[in-house]
Amino acid sequence: MVSTDKLDWINKQHLAWRTDSAEGMRSLVEMLRPMIGERLHGSGNNALLEDVYLVSVISTIKERIRNIADIPVLCGYFFVEPDYASAESLELRNKLGEDALKTILTPAMALLSAIPPTNFSAATVKDALHAFANDAGLKFNQVMMVTRYAVTGIKIGAGVAETMEVLGRETCLRRMEAVVGGTGM
Repeated sequence: MVSTDKLDWINKQHLAWRTDSAEGMRSLVEMLRPMIGERLHGSGNNALLEDVYLVSVISTIKERIRNIADIPVLCGYFFVEPDYASAESLELRNKLGEDALKTILTPAMALLSAIPPTNFSAATVKDALHAFANDAGLKFNQVMMVTRYAVTGIKIGAGVAETMEVLGRETCLRRMEAVVGGTGM
């Protein structure tokens, strides 16, 4: 009898192997597209179904999932606005604290706004947030966790900066503003 842990591990290895080739990645995109289409419910945001975007999502999250079907379930924030009212999101918000959210997100938004959209990459985001943490005397991990909350609404996922690169500057800033402004609750 094979355990589900072993099957999950095999599936994860197979997924990683498929992402290494253009043909394998294309087949994963074709598997993912209808799952995301269902999730979007005709929202009209067809850019989220384009190959380039789906490849970016798969590449960003591939180390964290066991199955392509995990993406719409565990990483919905790539396709729809975070559910800040979910139990997981509320628990994380309470743990982080309202003061930390505002004192970190407000200056972080200013720094991220200064990055031109064409230069908004994981590296530039990470550098900006690291410099902010150092200048403010904060722990980098705290800054990243607050940022993760604002951008995804959950505590676990792909790297924060990598996720932000895929989502893009405008989406990240809009979500951060929603949290600071109180509409992201």
